[in-house]
Amino acid sequence: MSKKSTDSELEYQRDLKLLYLMLQPTRAKIIQSLQHSSKYAKEIAREIEIDRRIAFWHLETLRKYGLALREYRLIKYAKSKPPAVAAFYELTPEVERIRQRFAEKFPF
Repeated sequence: MSKKSTDSELEYQRDLKLLYLMLQPTRAKIIQSLQHSSKYAKEIAREIEIDRRIAFWHLETLRKYGLALREYRLIKYAKSKPPAVAAFYELTPEVERIRQRFAEKFPF
């Protein structure tokens, strides 16, 4: 087996693992939620009706595997409360690359 085919097979296996991570039902909902804009964990949790801690865990899993980025920003909840720091997440181009690679086999 040539080095090129070995590298190609390793990349394919890596991409399958990323696809598996993306297709987990809660993460798939999170990815859908982040499709058009960055959001913070509590916002996503409310939107897809899960606990904030569960959303955070899945977001960190996506980040660990290069499917999401995290950026800390100030948010203002109400005039009576001081601003707070929240971790905002956004998808990386890797998500779209994986979608494109497996679009025919797994339309999502």
